[in-house]
Amino acid sequence: MLITLFLAAAGIFLAATLITLLPALRAKKATRQIALWLGLLASVIFLGFSLQILLTQQPFHITLYQIVPLLRLSFDVDRLAAFFMMLISLVSVSSIIYSMSLIELTKFSPDKKGLMVSAMSIFILSMLLLVAS
Repeated sequence: MLITLFLAAAGIFLAATLITLLPALRAKKATRQIALWLGLLASVIFLGFSLQILLTQQPFHITLYQIVPLLRLSFDVDRLAAFFMMLISLVSVSSIIYSMSLIELTKFSPDKKGLMVSAMSIFILSMLLLVAS
């Protein structure tokens, strides 16, 4: 179950990033709102993931790619990493909720607004994956 939560949340964050980078969809308000809602969903999933690790006190490990034993892409989440992932998720939930109304009040062009949403999603994902690695 933890593997599903981890991969689903990371995939949702990537989807939120990619839909606002598509040139045909970047300038649309609906696309930005969908991306923000996807980011909110992914943050809540990461919050549940970290709470599950904190409550069960069992570490999480997943190896995504390995060429040789010394060169691999894997994630290890223990209780300390889960605590920091919980903090990052809580802050990202509040910042995404705040951004839902704020992004439309800025005086940037619609393309730049889409890039701002995309940058926020990839930044939150990178913080969470850095703690998990």
